[in-house]
Amino acid sequence: MIKKSNRNSSIELLRILSMFAIVIHHYAYHSTFNWGVYNTLYEGALKVNLFLHFFGKLGVDIFVIIGAYFLCEKKFNFKRPINLILTTMFYSFGIYIFLAYVLRVKLLIPISLKGILLPFPLPSGYWFVYSYVVMLFAMPFLNIIINSLERAKLLMLISGLIILWSFLVIGCIVFNDKPGTSIDDFGYTSTTFFFLLYFIAAYVRKYSGKILNSKKYTAIGFVVGLLLAVVCSYLADSQKLFNGILDTFDKMVRLSLQHQFLYFLFLEIAILVIKLLIILPAQCLVFI
Repeated sequence: MIKKSNRNSSIELLRILSMFAIVIHHYAYHSTFNWGVYNTLYEGALKVNLFLHFFGKLGVDIFVIIGAYFLCEKKFNFKRPINLILTTMFYSFGIYIFLAYVLRVKLLIPISLKGILLPFPLPSGYWFVYSYVVMLFAMPFLNIIINSLERAKLLMLISGLIILWSFLVIGCIVFNDKPGTSIDDFGYTSTTFFFLLYFIAAYVRKYSGKILNSKKYTAIGFVVGLLLAVVCSYLADSQKLFNGILDTFDKMVRLSLQHQFLYFLFLEIAILVIKLLIILPAQCLVFI
């Protein structure tokens, strides 16, 4: 008898919404609308287009966190990354062969067979697949780190990485006049950032309390993040501001997600402190 896995419909719905958010971002980024040149005649449309850019990394990060939420308590299975690689190869090369050799569509960027297959047989530009595959291979080592750290130490690790790969990265982009300094100096890549999302998902899975599970505070965090995107898009009233906000939007989205995570933790800690200051002395009085 085959045992069926129980699926959480709420999480599956969130996964679908995250994919829809990614589609919205690709529509805004790759559509025929010329958002690269700021024209005051289309100022409203440009701001709406910039707002739609907001959803790209938001959808990606939510999708990764959902996957990591389940992976952090599973054993490593070599089939997971291999199946992802084979599935990507099948559809990508299948579509390529159909377009190039059946429909005879002329490619915008000519590429050789060597360029397709080497140094690894995955299509070019699939940064998400690259990073996710590496995360899957690193999964057993990430789980060792998570299981060997106490709650406070895991939180310190997450907080330190957020400072390195969000606050300092945004600082390097905003204050880009620092010579000889780049975001790579802090170890920031899409892959290492997926590691951070993995740690956050594991923390939520292992230690989520009433605050992290609260619909009320989740709604507040969502509204704050959405308002941040609206305000940033509204302020983009020049080419310089538009480009600056666009360049930092993916980092700001990720920072807003992490800010919400730290915000929840702060509330949990605050409630714990209040309990210690009020409830424990009251209990002591009872015993006296």
